[in-house]
Parts: sequence; C-alpha cells; structure tokens
Amino acid sequence: MWLQLITIPLVGALIGWITNVLAIKLIFRPYRPVRIPLLHYQIQGLIPKRREELAVNVGQVIGNELLSWDDVLSKLNQKSIKERIVKSVVETVMQKLDERTPSLVPHSLKKLFLGIVEDILYKETPGMINNFLMDFSGKVKDEIDFPHMIQDKINNYDLHELERVILLIASRELKHIEILGGVLGFVIGVVQALLFYLFE
Repeated sequence: MWLQLITIPLVGALIGWITNVLAIKLIFRPYRPVRIPLLHYQIQGLIPKRREELAVNVGQVIGNELLSWDDVLSKLNQKSIKERIVKSVVETVMQKLDERTPSLVPHSLKKLFLGIVEDILYKETPGMINNFLMDFSGKVKDEIDFPHMIQDKINNYDLHELERVILLIASRELKHIEILGGVLGFVIGVVQALLFYLFE
C-alpha cells in the first residue's frame, strides 16, 4: 500500500512533465500534416499550421502600431538627423569637387571657390532635404507596404530556423513550463494518493 502511495505522485509528476514537453514540441512539430491511420485525423504543429494567420497578425501589429512609416519619417525629420544628413552630403560633394578641381587652378582661388560652394550647400541642402522627405514620404506610403513586407518575411522564414530562434529566446521560460507540469502532476498525484488512503 505504501508503495502505491509513493508511486502515484511520482507517476503523476512524470505524466505532467511529459505532457508539457510534448505540448511544447507540438508548437512546432510536425512541420507538415501527419495523418493518423483509422482515425481520419491529422496533426500538425501549431505554428506551421497557422503560420499564414500568424504572419498577417504580426505584420499588422508591427507595421501599423509598433513601426509605421510615420514613425520612420518622424525620426528622419528630427533636427539632429537632418543636420547629420546635411553634413554628410556637403562633405561628400566638397570632397568630389576638391578631387576634380584642375591642379592648374591656383590654391587661393580654389580655396575661395570651394568656400563659396560650401556656404551655398549648407544654406540650400536643408531645404532640398525637406522637399525630398516630403516627396519621398508620399511615394513610400503608396508603394511600400510595411505589414505586407513583414508578412512575407515570416511566411518565407525557414521553420527550422524559426523554431531554433524561438527556443533560444524562450528556453528558460519553456523549461519552467516543463518543470511546472511535473510539479502539478506531483501535487495531483499526492491528492489522489491521500484520497486512495482515506477511502481504501
């Protein structure tokens, strides 16, 4: 009798642990539908089976709420970003002009010419960038669909790699779920053993 009282919680813990391990595996496996003979039933991993639906929902959430073109353009319109763009454009143009100015041009004249061009560029480039961003934002919103891009990426992502990444990120939490299954199974087993002892 005592052997039964000890065995019941241990078996319950084992069943609880195995159940949760299998449940985690079934999130991804099998990748393709597997038909069970005689039962007219097929099984497939949750993510492979509903990947398209998952891709649509994730794409909409990320593309419309977490990262939209308005957010990107708002970031580009920040003063510090614009100043860095202007500086980069001016430095690139000035470098090209310096390299391509004929060596016959006297150094003092070349320096004066480049200085004038640099002043003009620093005055005119910010306005040009503003116009470009306004024109660019309108075209980008019409031509590039963020949610659809994300949806395509998820649908085309290799399932083996997706499983590896998710397991890598959530390995600790998934291990806790496995252990919790064993603990709950053990507790249920203890309750069953007590009921068995009381009513035997």
